[in-house]
Amino acid sequence: MKKSFLFLSILIIISVGIKTKAAGPLPYVPGEVIVRMKTSGAVPHGFSAMSMPAEKDYVIVSTKSGQTVEEAVSELSMQSNVVFAQPNYIYRGLVTIPNDTNYSQQYHLEIIGAPKAWDITKGSVSETIAIIDSGTDSTLPDLAARIVSVPGSDIYDGDNDPSDTPSGSGHGTEVGSIAAAVTNNAYNVAGVDWTSHLAFFRVLSGEKAEGTSTTIDSGIKRAIDNNATVINLSFGFIGAAVDNLIEARLAEAYSKGIIIVAAAGNDGTSPVIYPASSSYAIGVGASTSSDARVWFSNYGAATGLTGVDIMAPGFGIVTNALNGTVVSGSGTSFSAPIVSAAAALARSVRPGLTPAQFLTYLRSTAKDIGSAGYDEYTGAGRIDLYNLIRTLAARSDYGDSLPNADAKTAAMASGGRQSSQALVLSYQDSWASFYQEHNANKGVIKFYWCPDSTQHSDTAFVLTQKGNNAHSSGNLDLIFRSDRKLELRLQDSATLVSSTKLNYGQWYQVAVSYGDSGISLWLNGDSEVSSGVTGGPPVSDTLYFGAPYQLGNAQSARGRFCSLAFSTTQSELFPTALTIKIESHSTPTTEVGSAIVGWKAISSDTSDILVDIYVDTDNQDYNGTIFSSAVSNDQNEAVSLSTLELGKSYYFYAVATDSSTRYSTFPEKAFAYASAAFTNNSPPTVFVSGSTGSSGGGCILSNLPIGSDLLREFRDILMSFKIGRLMTALHYLLLGR
Repeated sequence: MKKSFLFLSILIIISVGIKTKAAGPLPYVPGEVIVRMKTSGAVPHGFSAMSMPAEKDYVIVSTKSGQTVEEAVSELSMQSNVVFAQPNYIYRGLVTIPNDTNYSQQYHLEIIGAPKAWDITKGSVSETIAIIDSGTDSTLPDLAARIVSVPGSDIYDGDNDPSDTPSGSGHGTEVGSIAAAVTNNAYNVAGVDWTSHLAFFRVLSGEKAEGTSTTIDSGIKRAIDNNATVINLSFGFIGAAVDNLIEARLAEAYSKGIIIVAAAGNDGTSPVIYPASSSYAIGVGASTSSDARVWFSNYGAATGLTGVDIMAPGFGIVTNALNGTVVSGSGTSFSAPIVSAAAALARSVRPGLTPAQFLTYLRSTAKDIGSAGYDEYTGAGRIDLYNLIRTLAARSDYGDSLPNADAKTAAMASGGRQSSQALVLSYQDSWASFYQEHNANKGVIKFYWCPDSTQHSDTAFVLTQKGNNAHSSGNLDLIFRSDRKLELRLQDSATLVSSTKLNYGQWYQVAVSYGDSGISLWLNGDSEVSSGVTGGPPVSDTLYFGAPYQLGNAQSARGRFCSLAFSTTQSELFPTALTIKIESHSTPTTEVGSAIVGWKAISSDTSDILVDIYVDTDNQDYNGTIFSSAVSNDQNEAVSLSTLELGKSYYFYAVATDSSTRYSTFPEKAFAYASAAFTNNSPPTVFVSGSTGSSGGGCILSNLPIGSDLLREFRDILMSFKIGRLMTALHYLLLGR
């Protein structure tokens, strides 16, 4: 590897951003000049060398006493043996930081990752955030350029000027400025969104900012009629009641694709206030600068869709007030506009994003700040704007993201394999849909799935396009059967059934491959079953994880999904989920000589995976007696069989537990019965040992090096090419791993 002593300092701009400055020299390392000589290894006359790389293609010299870098460069450039001389420049990583005078006090922008998100998008003029509130101060330089005039926007005065009164609360001005104040104008504060329009509707009045059902309904209606794309509701009333008038209006807005965001309430009690409790609104709670729930933030049950969905900073938020003053305020009213602005930014990179899709992305990209997963106090966690925007900006979505998804009665929860969140389908009509993600006649649909023990029917849909309405019209189905096997169907011309029975509560990597090479079903990287039937599912159809009940009374398979991925090429797939296999071996002299346990996983940390050995009278339900606990990968364990009846047949089974959180947010378990029964004769003791792993191309856990997950990613890329497949096959043939 080449060695170089060139000094490159990577810094972060923390004060200027895109502010225009007078032209001047780039910053550089003081006292140093880089010189390239015509003669390799030479040093310029009259200067002392500080360092020189091994290739001797340049030399770093020090300036003379009292000499500036510019003077040294000028002098060196005059020497006949010098190709060029230059300062040792300092390079800076670019992060968008605005020049608004109070930006440094707006901690909420930094904590949600706004500067890095702004490097991707600053918004779109196609988006309009409707602030349904107390009106605004339209004369403020931080708002004037963003405000769009809407007929009848002042519901109280019946005119087109939604200005707050001098004695008013200023609440709308504060809320609107948090969402989308003019940014990088060297004035007051920065907004979360730099570009979207703001439409203010005055539905609250007086110092207490109070309104009624009718004024609020009128404001929302005008927002709908004037093409608002996001509606912010930083108000509400206490209690579990639903305002039927407002609910109908929110349903209208939701049906038109408008994202509705509402404040959870400031009473520190449960439930969240209405309209945050509406099923059409995203309920936002308040968090602190240290990512804790603010004590006054209302909360709701984690099992329902009317609780807190997301948290956003809501304590000590610096914003504009009436008459151009800057204030610091607290409340979920100030948390909601952060999420409203995030919705506008999200649509600037993913136009047409539906409210349900946005909520799914919002939850799945959030930073978990409470109990693991979704909880009643902090919802899915605190909004991570950068994670949200970068996920939406990438069309190939992996990890926690759900590409192009529209979900019904589906929730995000903790415990996703290789991600912090999982899509949960827990009802017969629970599903998430994807449109044109499989838009090719060949490809792979890959995901992790953890089946629930309580299934709705004997044929529950894991994947489908038409459900029970398919008949002979062609579709793709993946069904979880009552015998715990997977059944794959393609275009009514191929039906494949897995050989493996799936265990409830265990994660599996599932992949469906279709195209010119035929159709196949994979579990944990091993090919379960395949067919020569070519072609793919109809690309114009929506693909469902789960199934809408309306598709011929189809029922969804209960369970958790995550790391959904769609590919338009067929490729081999490899194990990335914890599995275990146990085999019984007998010898001529004894009925049982040993039980060999092998397991495979992508994890490179073997110390976290332990195995418990059990004995059972049959090979189902995993309800036997434990014989040895916490057997490691390379440890022999003597297991006494003296407690078992002589002459009776038994099965060994093993439970492997991965207690690390590298790939899952809770300990993951894998289960397996022995391949054959044994009869308890003699001797009364059997040895259980770690093995070199199970067959079938499995990865040998104990031999995986640090960084093996990165090697696997490289291998998957390599498998896209014929020569890569040949090389990989040879590798497995020779090395077995």
